[in-house]
Amino acid sequence: MMVQCKECKLSLAKIKSDNISRCKGICEGAFHKKCAAKIKGFNETEICADCQTPVKPQSSTNTDSSKITMEKVLREVNEKLSVVYKMEKTLEDMSNDISFYSAKYQELIEDRDKSNNRIKTLEHRNNHLETCNRALEERVTWLETKEKEKNVEIVGLEDKDGVMLDNAIQQLARKFGVDVGQIREIQRVGVKPAAVKLATANQQSEGRSSKPRPRPVVITMASRAARDQWLAARKTIKLCNDDVFENGNKDFIYINEDLTKYTRNLLWTAKNELKPTYKYVWVQNGKVLIRKDDPADAKIKVVRSLNDIDSLLNDEK
Repeated sequence: MMVQCKECKLSLAKIKSDNISRCKGICEGAFHKKCAAKIKGFNETEICADCQTPVKPQSSTNTDSSKITMEKVLREVNEKLSVVYKMEKTLEDMSNDISFYSAKYQELIEDRDKSNNRIKTLEHRNNHLETCNRALEERVTWLETKEKEKNVEIVGLEDKDGVMLDNAIQQLARKFGVDVGQIREIQRVGVKPAAVKLATANQQSEGRSSKPRPRPVVITMASRAARDQWLAARKTIKLCNDDVFENGNKDFIYINEDLTKYTRNLLWTAKNELKPTYKYVWVQNGKVLIRKDDPADAKIKVVRSLNDIDSLLNDEK
């Protein structure tokens, strides 16, 4: 407890004991020496004024004062107890709030775990569906390729009214030295002539060449071996339209495999994306093949999908 001067009520905590005087009376109070010197008779008796005053018998006034003092103390105690009660209620409310939010947090954790499990399940299902989809795409591509394995595509052959297509193909076959009897079906494919005229008009308006490209011709053979004869002949024999029609047209005629739309797009993408890293990009038996112009790496690779192209590009980085 902090000691105060009984006279001036100031703290004596930092005052040296030499400068402090104590009452030798009942109160045993402490005083500054300066304050004690001001008390009448203190220097002679070392007794403060309160202890020098004789004690008067208690009166009814003192009783009333004591009663008032007790009521005041009880009121203060009640006020402090009220504060404690409020604090207790506040702590109880806080405890309830913490319990509530703790339960909500636990629910969120459980919901998060359930969501993560659902996401993982959906990811596995999605991966499975993607695998199935790729398998179906490969199956469809294989079936389409299988359907076209007996076909050849003739590109650059004149497409004019009055031209007998069958006669032109037979003449072309004789020039290539292949068996005409193996031909089963001949048909023009692609955009119709009316659309070709419209495309030609658009080209003229844009300042491009107005010469339309002939529609390709697809020939179906009796067997794959007969088709291979056409593909082998193209390597040694180069023909133009004049060789077939004798009309002075020097545009070359090309013999290609009849590719599916998917393989055609894959070949076009491979040529645009993989060159010049892979100098040779070609198609054989419906497969897109690539090879570098490097004796140390002359391995022929097969490109089966657009993902293969992306992987090859990433490997080169």
